[in-house]
Amino acid sequence: MRQRTWARQSGDPASALRLAEQVLEAAESEHVEALYLAAQLHARSGQREQAYLMLARAMGAGFLDRARLLEDQVFASYRGVVRRPDAEVTPPPATEHDWMAERAAARGLDLNDVL
Repeated sequence: MRQRTWARQSGDPASALRLAEQVLEAAESEHVEALYLAAQLHARSGQREQAYLMLARAMGAGFLDRARLLEDQVFASYRGVVRRPDAEVTPPPATEHDWMAERAAARGLDLNDVL
């Protein structure tokens, strides 16, 4: 925390950016995992709509482990439920880089300019 404050106040944006990226990287996986856990808890409690919302948030935050979701017995009863017409369902990104590129494009940015 002190390093981030120092970097921000020192007028060294490159150092501040590197530290901020380290914090984001460390926090991001925990955030995604917390959203997935919340979805599981809602599903176990029979709160199907809340579980779907938490899964959507987890995916929006970067949850890409489709195999884990398909193997998770908590969501076994959800697999036969069709939420949208097939034409509206887009497959998840194949890689984390693809996901980042899609998120950047949705915000009108080019990932190459960001990285």
